[in-house]
Amino acid sequence: MRLPRLVAEYPSPLRSLMLLFTTALTFLVALLIANAPASGADAGSAITVCTTGPPACDFASIQAAIDASAPGDVLHVEGGVYSESLTLRGDLTIRGANSATPTLTALTGPVISANSIQSVSLSQLEIDGRGVLTVGISMTDVNLALDSVTIHNLGGADGEAGAVDGDDVTAISLAGAGSLRASQLRIAQLIAGSGYTTYTWAFEEDYRGGDASGIAVTGTYMIQIDNTLISGLVGGDAGSSTEDPYGCHGRGGQAVGIATDGSDVRLDQITIRNLRGGKPCSGLAQYCDYRAGAYLGISARGGTLTVTDSRLSDFSARAAHRSTVNAGIFVQDSSDVVLDGVRLEPGTTSLLANASPVTTPRAALRPDSPDSPYCVEPPLSVYAMRVQDADQVSLNDLSIRNVWGGGEGGKAVAISISAADSVSLTASLIDHLHGGYQNLTTRGISLSEIGQLLINGNEIRDLTASAAPRLQ
Repeated sequence: MRLPRLVAEYPSPLRSLMLLFTTALTFLVALLIANAPASGADAGSAITVCTTGPPACDFASIQAAIDASAPGDVLHVEGGVYSESLTLRGDLTIRGANSATPTLTALTGPVISANSIQSVSLSQLEIDGRGVLTVGISMTDVNLALDSVTIHNLGGADGEAGAVDGDDVTAISLAGAGSLRASQLRIAQLIAGSGYTTYTWAFEEDYRGGDASGIAVTGTYMIQIDNTLISGLVGGDAGSSTEDPYGCHGRGGQAVGIATDGSDVRLDQITIRNLRGGKPCSGLAQYCDYRAGAYLGISARGGTLTVTDSRLSDFSARAAHRSTVNAGIFVQDSSDVVLDGVRLEPGTTSLLANASPVTTPRAALRPDSPDSPYCVEPPLSVYAMRVQDADQVSLNDLSIRNVWGGGEGGKAVAISISAADSVSLTASLIDHLHGGYQNLTTRGISLSEIGQLLINGNEIRDLTASAAPRLQ
């Protein structure tokens, strides 16, 4: 084999030209290496923030550090309380100290907001709403990563004259398109505002209780969440504009753990518990026409949903004649639904405002009286798992227990699936369901309009229903 000649073997003029080319090439490579961006999560400059400010650190204000940052910078925030509304302006990482987690709050919410940013990373932070802020994080068109972040103590204001609805509260609100990756996330103690109450003896309008939402996503997002707890969400009570019970139409607020619309969602090792819907606008359940707030552990419309090794438990809602149906998991218009190793234990008691049997003689009842026979005992309907319109549904190793409904037509249903191309339900347990009084109010599995069906190795036991009240 013939080897290439060394530079020294070329004639003198050509040798000089080759040496010049080699020197220039070496310099160019060294220049490119020197100016290449650092690899890894810490690319960019490090900026320090502490409550005392310089010279102990670069800034005393997180927002000032954000304003001075360049894309890719990392803000290291020391422990302490920082009261400021933060607006992110570019790709950024904000990282709290492991030794003392910093607390972020604000005079008005949201505490952190961003719009049209490629990459946002928040870790080791606490967001405290102090019982008065309604939104923790609000972002549009972002790729957001959360690690070891706590959002708690959000509170909505009650309605008042001129602003009659109670305030909604939301820990994380995302819109547009992007992604959400979260691990070790903690969301707790979200209390929505109640509707305005005034008595005029004249119907005016509906005074709504606010909704309490842990994570609310509208738009197209890729969502992956693991090792997360969502707990203590309470919908606001309905208000009322009239002292006439027949004019009471306000709705209690909903309590929703995770709600998505159009996203692909993967949840692993998620715990959602202690959700409570708001009360209806009248404490007298026999008045027929008012709405209590419902609970929804997970609500997913469109896209896909995968939930593994997770638990949803300890939910409650009021019975009322025109309430929204309660559900541990509610999926609509989805291409794929996969649940594996999920524990659903709503554990709802009926919380009937008027649970005593009606014993008044029927001849003595008047249509316009509170005890009218046209007003039956208010229902409470609960679905542990409800799917409407899906391509593929795969349910494996589910444990569904303690599903309680009540009242006239109040349902207790473990699994309800309608309009699905393919359904697989295997190795699951359904136990201890109690519905209201009416035909088929208690159901272990309810299926309709299913293309292909596989059911194997499931166990269903202990299904009961309420007795109807007696009329003399």
